[in-house]
Amino acid sequence: MKNIVQLAVLSTTFISGAFAGVDAIYGVDNRQEVYESSEAHQILAQSTASMIAESEMSRDPSRPGLVQLAQHTLRDWLEGDKKSNGAKLFSSALEEASGGGVTFCEGTRFVEQSNPAMCSGFLIAPDLIVTAGHCVELENFCENYRWVFDFKTDKETNTAGFDIKEEDIYKCKKVVSNALINVLGLDYGVIQLDRRVTGREPLEIRNDQEIAEKQEILVIGNPSGLPTKVAPGANVRNTTHPSFFSSNLDT
Repeated sequence: MKNIVQLAVLSTTFISGAFAGVDAIYGVDNRQEVYESSEAHQILAQSTASMIAESEMSRDPSRPGLVQLAQHTLRDWLEGDKKSNGAKLFSSALEEASGGGVTFCEGTRFVEQSNPAMCSGFLIAPDLIVTAGHCVELENFCENYRWVFDFKTDKETNTAGFDIKEEDIYKCKKVVSNALINVLGLDYGVIQLDRRVTGREPLEIRNDQEIAEKQEILVIGNPSGLPTKVAPGANVRNTTHPSFFSSNLDT
């Protein structure tokens, strides 16, 4: 799949203390709902998953096979009780700001959408997902979190997280490999799922040639825990570091 050479799937989706200050929108906000993106990008999005705590899910015995995700919003996340699960995602500076009554600027996009996700990842094999190393570092990672496919906004209802199919939710079987070494630019985790994912193609990892500066790229993920977004319109800025490249992705 040639399109994947232009894809970057962001595994970090929350405002964390480790990387506070790097979360940004560069110029125009290019984030799109999955249904607003191109057909090729929608296919790529099918191979991305949202990492969501089991505590954010509910099941009705009268509706077997369907899962409902918590509907607290991004606004709730910032303005709510700092003891809540969402508040744990904040850097200390943001915790202090939210406690002081700081809120979103008028017109900020997506603030009324639900945001139960913690991180995102993408398939590299039928039962393997790549995510960020700092996500894997979360306490009781495999026990407490699930990998959910198709957590995205519905075009007709403008809602997300309702009637997720149980078959699209996977458990973490084990951590195959992970690293979180900031000075080396290493921040990744490889996770084995509890079963093979069907109906979705693993994404290829580019290793045949160097990444070129100014190359067009895009990102697919769950910014601030929101339903999956696709953000094109970015470029590689610098490739001098041996472990990573810099870009102006809206992350």
